[in-house]
Amino acid sequence: MRESISFGTSGWRGVIAEEVTFPRLRKLARAITRYLKDNQEDSKGIVIGYDTRFFSSEFAREMACVCLEEGIEVAISENPSPTPVISYEILRRKAGGGINITASHNPYYYSGVKFSPSWGGPAEPEVTTLIENNYIHALPDKPREDYAYCLKKGKIEVFNPIPTYLSALRQIIPFPLDFTFKVVFDPL
Repeated sequence: MRESISFGTSGWRGVIAEEVTFPRLRKLARAITRYLKDNQEDSKGIVIGYDTRFFSSEFAREMACVCLEEGIEVAISENPSPTPVISYEILRRKAGGGINITASHNPYYYSGVKFSPSWGGPAEPEVTTLIENNYIHALPDKPREDYAYCLKKGKIEVFNPIPTYLSALRQIIPFPLDFTFKVVFDPL
């Protein structure tokens, strides 16, 4: 039996270690790179980000290695970054697309993948259907080179997207942004 995934609103999500596993993420990375290649977006590279959930950075790094192995240049955020920041970076770099490891509003034990095509917004159902179909035939194999090796050899670009994003916000928001104040939040 062939395993499948199904994209929901702006991404695919599941429980960490049950649905969201390294083999499934590798398959999904290969399905996304297949989509990029089929649509001549592969030469533009891919931007990868992640949230603060358990194992998000490790999932992002593994997907980065798979994309690199599939011939796609990778730029990965050095720190957790919200989806709008990754979307902005896709547009700024004129990348072929972006992957963000996040489960958005789902409970803490979820993770997931948002894919944004070159226009930076959520992938349309026509796009996610193609990726879902590619997923069925993709392999879950580990990449030949791990993240530490790719980093050491300069094969992956690590960047901080926050300063550029905040600078762009300051240019379009019609009032001064003051990021010097402190905020206290108590969810209880």
